[in-house]
Order: sequence, then C-alpha cells, then structure tokens
Amino acid sequence: MNRNIRSLYSRERSLGFQAHAALRNARIRYLWEEMQARGVVALRVVPDDNPDLSWADKETIERAGSDGVWGLSAEYRCPCCGSWVVTDSVWGFIGEDWRDSGYDTDLMASAMEAYVAQGECGK
Repeated sequence: MNRNIRSLYSRERSLGFQAHAALRNARIRYLWEEMQARGVVALRVVPDDNPDLSWADKETIERAGSDGVWGLSAEYRCPCCGSWVVTDSVWGFIGEDWRDSGYDTDLMASAMEAYVAQGECGK
C-alpha cells in the first residue's frame, strides 16, 4: 500500500470509520489531491440562505446563527468548454461539520467519476 494512502487510512480510522470505509476514503482523498492540484475538480462551500431548522433545538439554532449553515457542492471542469459542472451537493451543515463527515468523500468521488466519464473533448 502506498505510504500516502496508508497515512490517510490511519487518519480515517482515527476519525472512527470502519476499515473498509477508511480505505475507500483514503483512496478517494489521495486521488482527489492529485486531481484538485490539476484544477479539474473542486468542492465548493456555499451558504445555505434558507435552511430548515424546524427540527433543531435551541443550542443548534444558536450555533447555526453563529457558524452559519452551509451546502457542499462537488464540481468538475468540463474539458471541452472549461466551465464547472456540478455533479452532486448536500446541504444543511452547521459550521464546518461537513469536514470528515463522509459526505465530503462521497462528493469527491462523484466529481472525479463524472470527470473521468466525460472523457476528452469530442470523443
């Protein structure tokens, strides 16, 4: 196993992910770093301007007021036109709760798979 993937795997395990999920997440994060550095995939954190907090207790509502409520959008750059294409998104995160949630790696995988499936221009 690649040393970088091993390190990422250990990190995922320390976050509480089961072995199979930690390995999947580590592989995704490893590939993500490479593709993000090439400028072909991105995660965008977007304000959730109208969140439904009807389920939330007082403490959660206060935290949402101070930390904000956010959506996370997965995108890839179209190799033909260069514009960003949204592949998936998830909303309702308070503050930075999206980090290391598992949703982040699912979105990363979505953007990378769509980019690869897009192929080269005109092919």
